[in-house]
Amino acid sequence: MSLSQLLAVFRRLPPWGADDPGPSGWQEYEDAARLVQRANPTELDHALAEFLNEAEGAGGAANESRLFLLSRFVFDLPSRDRVERRRVFKGWVNWPEPDPEGVVDLSWPIRFGPGGPSLLDINEGSDGPRYAAIEEYGYLRENFGWRDLSR
Repeated sequence: MSLSQLLAVFRRLPPWGADDPGPSGWQEYEDAARLVQRANPTELDHALAEFLNEAEGAGGAANESRLFLLSRFVFDLPSRDRVERRRVFKGWVNWPEPDPEGVVDLSWPIRFGPGGPSLLDINEGSDGPRYAAIEEYGYLRENFGWRDLSR
């Protein structure tokens, strides 16, 4: 998988916004996740960095949101896990608080159900530095397996 192929796939992803991407948008994410799972980790890191560097301002925020949602497709993240396992690599302003047992949904803002993925929350924006995509993908790669996309 070349840098240019990964960048082309990232550019096709709908940004995280106010609307659910719908079946065709989710299919773009699933297709991209399959490619990311097969990519060389070093090449992937270069593609993540290049994609984040492509845009500034609102375009940069849209690219950050695309890579964040994609990470939820690439990795098999539990919908219920201890809050201590959640690492924050971007200051999304609407991160859900833990429930009374100290549990969060690590696949937030996507719910993976029998009818396919759905958006749990809209993107209300973010604070702080840009999304640390390379660091998050590295953390998720080390701590969680790939999502099974074989269906």
